Amino acid sequence: MKKNFDFTTLFSDDSFEKLSKLTQKRFIAYLKSDETITFSGSFDQLALKIDLSLSNKDRSFYYEINAAMDLVSNPPITPSDARDKVIDLIDQYLIEYFESGREVFLFIDWKTYTIDQYTIHMKGQILNKLAEDMADQLLQGNSH
Repeated sequence: MKKNFDFTTLFSDDSFEKLSKLTQKRFIAYLKSDETITFSGSFDQLALKIDLSLSNKDRSFYYEINAAMDLVSNPPITPSDARDKVIDLIDQYLIEYFESGREVFLFIDWKTYTIDQYTIHMKGQILNKLAEDMADQLLQGNSH
């Protein structure tokens, strides 16, 4: 018998805030004093997407990680199990990233990973959001 899921709880801001805090605590030894980890995500009938950002306070370092599971092409899976598999893959990557001294990076384009019989796509990119914001302000003529 299938369990009914409250999608608003599975993918709520509160659940992602709790996940962010737990992940921050888990990797605290690897984080610089002004760095934070933030999760967000979305779900619909076709796919589940979870995003993670690792950034410093001024966002001059902003590592954006995106992971997604296509729910149509994968074997049947509950939303909570799909979410957990995607989070597990992100967690596995974070372990590798931090233990390598931040020398292992994701591809900028989607790459396919398999956990059990499930296919998950993941990509990542390091950005300087501070510089991007400054450039946007200059282009808009709002520089001070």
